[in-house]
Amino acid sequence: PSDPPAPPAGFWIRAGAFCFDYFLLALVLVAVRLAVPGGVPSWVLAFPTLVAYFGLLPPHWDGRTLGKALAGLRIVGPDDQPLELHRGLLRAMGYIASALPASLGYVVAAFTPQKKALHDYIAGTRVVRCEEIGWARRLPLIAAVPLALTVMLVPTLYRLLQARQAVGGAP
Repeated sequence: PSDPPAPPAGFWIRAGAFCFDYFLLALVLVAVRLAVPGGVPSWVLAFPTLVAYFGLLPPHWDGRTLGKALAGLRIVGPDDQPLELHRGLLRAMGYIASALPASLGYVVAAFTPQKKALHDYIAGTRVVRCEEIGWARRLPLIAAVPLALTVMLVPTLYRLLQARQAVGGAP
């Protein structure tokens, strides 16, 4: 008899793992930005870094990123098979579709029976719980959510402030 399918990872634990990864990558990208001379657009630095982390790391590390490992999660292919390289890359590229518009492709995971986000449907993957975790591992995931949201909002708020100052508004 075959093993029963692994239980799907819920929306909030996935969100915590993603925010943990996002915050770590933001730190890496700031360091890279400081090391690279000006004039190079940020997306030229960010895109390959994000594809490498979210697309190449999981197929080579049991379907995990650092955030997913901390959360006791892993990404699997059809029939809970190990994540293949092409699915990992397709899933990473699918993050673009999940982010547009307004990150609704991520939110879909809260409402589907297998807790699959849009990028999971695109790549034929799902995220499963592979181990139970205690509070010592949950706390960094919880803390990562406001940190990641801050990192996401700061550039936008900075640009808005610059635009306001450019048109003569108060700082």
